[in-house]
Amino acid sequence: MNSGESFTDTSTDEINITQVHNQYRERLNIPFPEEIERARNQYGIPASKMSLILGFGLNFYRLWEAGEIPLLSNSKLIQLAANPAIFKTMVERCDALNETTKAKYIARVNNQITKQRSRLLPEIFEAIF
Repeated sequence: MNSGESFTDTSTDEINITQVHNQYRERLNIPFPEEIERARNQYGIPASKMSLILGFGLNFYRLWEAGEIPLLSNSKLIQLAANPAIFKTMVERCDALNETTKAKYIARVNNQITKQRSRLLPEIFEAIF
C-alpha cells in the first residue's frame, strides 16, 4: 500500500550518496578529486597530457577530476604521480609524448624536486643540530 508520503528528497539523497562515497574513498585511501587535480597541477600539465603519461583514457581522467571514483589500482598510480621523482620516470617512459614535450615536462618536474629538497633542508638541519 502506497501512502503517497515522501520520506526523502533529491537533495537529501545526493548528500547521503556523497557521504557514502567520501567514506569509501577514505577507507580505501582513494584520492578525492581535489587531490587528483593537485597532483597534475603541481607540474602545470593539462589533463589530456596527464592521462597520456599515466596511460589512462582522457575521459576517465577528466571524470575522476570531476568526482567519479577511480578503481583502486588507478588511484594508486595517481598517488604515485604526486611524487615528483616517480612522476619524472613516468614522463621519461611515456611513448605518447614527443621529445620536446617530454623535455618541457621533465624540466617542470625537476623544478618540483628542487622545491621539495629546499623545503626539506631546514628540517634536516634542525633535526641534526
